[in-house]
Amino acid sequence: MESARRLSPTSGFGRIALAFGGRRGLGFSQPLPLVYAGFDANGTYRLFVTKDGGDSWSELPSPPSDGQLGFNNVITVGPYNSDEVYIGQIAFWRSLDGGRKGGRNDYHVSPPVESNSWTVLGCCLSDSNPFRKNLDLHGDLHAIEFAPYGSFVPSRSQIQIMFLASDGGITKGSFDSTDMVSWEPLTKGLAVGQAGTIGLSPVLLSVTVAGYWHNGDILTVRQLGFSDDLAIMGGDGFQSSIDAQGLTLYLN
Repeated sequence: MESARRLSPTSGFGRIALAFGGRRGLGFSQPLPLVYAGFDANGTYRLFVTKDGGDSWSELPSPPSDGQLGFNNVITVGPYNSDEVYIGQIAFWRSLDGGRKGGRNDYHVSPPVESNSWTVLGCCLSDSNPFRKNLDLHGDLHAIEFAPYGSFVPSRSQIQIMFLASDGGITKGSFDSTDMVSWEPLTKGLAVGQAGTIGLSPVLLSVTVAGYWHNGDILTVRQLGFSDDLAIMGGDGFQSSIDAQGLTLYLN
C-alpha cells in the first residue's frame, strides 16, 4: 500500500483528477470510502485507488498514458459497479476490473490482446474495437457524466447513458447489454471547433481567420447574409492573424 503522502508529491506532477466510486449494485447500498486519483508525473500517467477514504493508497499498474496530460485528464466510475472505471485523456478508456491488472488491450493484432485492464472506446485507436459502433469520438476529453438512475428507462439496447465533453463538443454514449457503446453527437448538426485565436481584417470587415485545435485554420468570408468557410491548413490550428493591409494571413 502506498501512503497518502506518496499520492501527493511535492514536485514533478500535474493536475490531479479524482473520481468517487463508493456505490455498488443499483446505487442504493451504503457508500464506501473508495476514490480513484490519476495525475501526470513527469510525463507518465499514474493511477491510485484508496478504499479507506485516503488513509492509504494503492498504485494501479500500467494505466493508459496518451500524453497531453495537463490538458486531458478526467476520471469517472460507473454508477452500478466501482470496478467500472473510465479515463478520458486524448482517447477514452474503460476498465472493468478497477485497473488492477493494468495494460492495454489491442484489437488491431491477430490474435487480439484482450486480457488486460484497459480498452479504448473512442478516438483515434478504436477502428477495430468490438465494443464501439457508429460514430468515433473526437479527441481530447474533459468531462464525463452518467445519466442518473431513474432519468431513462433501461432496455437491452440502453443499459447506461453517458455524456462526454471534448474539444469537438458534446457526445452521448448508449451502452447495451453486451457492454458495446454507440456514440451520438449532440451538437445538432453544428461543426464545433475550439478556437485558440481569431484574427480580424482591419480593412475587409467581412473577413476573419481563426485557428481551431484539430481542425486547422479556417478563413471565413461573410457576404449578403451568407458565410463561406475555407480550411486553409489542417492539424492543430492556433495562432491566426491578418496584416494591416488585410491581404496576408499569418498562421501558426
